[in-house]
Amino acid sequence: MFSSFVGSQVLLTSCKVMAPFTPFFTEVLYQNMRKVCKESEDSINFCRVPEEEGKRDEQIEKSVSRMMTIIDLALYTPTSLVVSMELQGDDSGSS
Repeated sequence: MFSSFVGSQVLLTSCKVMAPFTPFFTEVLYQNMRKVCKESEDSINFCRVPEEEGKRDEQIEKSVSRMMTIIDLALYTPTSLVVSMELQGDDSGSS
C-alpha cells in the first residue's frame, strides 16, 4: 500500500512540474490520478507548483555540471573537426 501511495505521489508531482510544458498530456494523466490520489482541484492547471524539499548537495551539483561540460565538448568536437577538415579540403582542391 505504501509503495503505491509513494509512486502515485511521485507521478502526481511529476505531472504538476510538467504541466506548463505538456498541458494536454499532463491533464489526462492528472484526471486519471485524481481517482487514486483524491486530489481536490478540478484541473492540473489549478494546482500549486511543488516546492523544493530537502537540502542541496553541492557535490552532486558539481558532478552534474562537470558531466554537462564533458557532454557539450563531446558533441561539439566532432562537428568542429568535420568543418575544419572540409575547409582544408576546399582550399587545396581550388588551386
